[in-house]
Amino acid sequence: QAARLRANVQVVWDETKYVSGDPLTGGVIARRSGDRWFVGALRHGGATTIEYPTTFLGSGRWHAEITTDGSNGLTRTSKVIQAGDTLSVPAVAGGGHAVRLTKVPVIPTGNRTVTIAGSSHVLDVQSRSLANDAPIIRWPSTGGTNQRFAFVPLADGYTRIVSQESGKDVVISSG
Repeated sequence: QAARLRANVQVVWDETKYVSGDPLTGGVIARRSGDRWFVGALRHGGATTIEYPTTFLGSGRWHAEITTDGSNGLTRTSKVIQAGDTLSVPAVAGGGHAVRLTKVPVIPTGNRTVTIAGSSHVLDVQSRSLANDAPIIRWPSTGGTNQRFAFVPLADGYTRIVSQESGKDVVISSG
């Protein structure tokens, strides 16, 4: 977890904000690089919950990847928050956490055609199949419902892609 976190932390910052805290109990600092925010929080004393406002984010929904000290080393969790929400993260005695915040893109509503970049082809459920594990292929646009997909946001920041023709999820597998 530490290597993953270290690889994502920037070295050049566009903005730094004091969020909360004091020298006796600990503190929270937020730093922005481009369109991403990184938060560092640490706490002196016993185990507690570190809480702070996220008004520095401005507006919108944000995906928070939280890496925190745990009793058995670092742990990583993620969730989607609304800018301005209070972020609450449990902390072990003398512990802290780091958060990488990325703005959640606005997901289009309704069924959409997905066009392959640089071509006139679109994603297509092969042969209008209704079967599980039906192949998704590149094909010239016919306007059929086997070429239209809904993008359904999930609470954890991920998105389901659902075929209009079959109502089934598109599943990406390796191999």
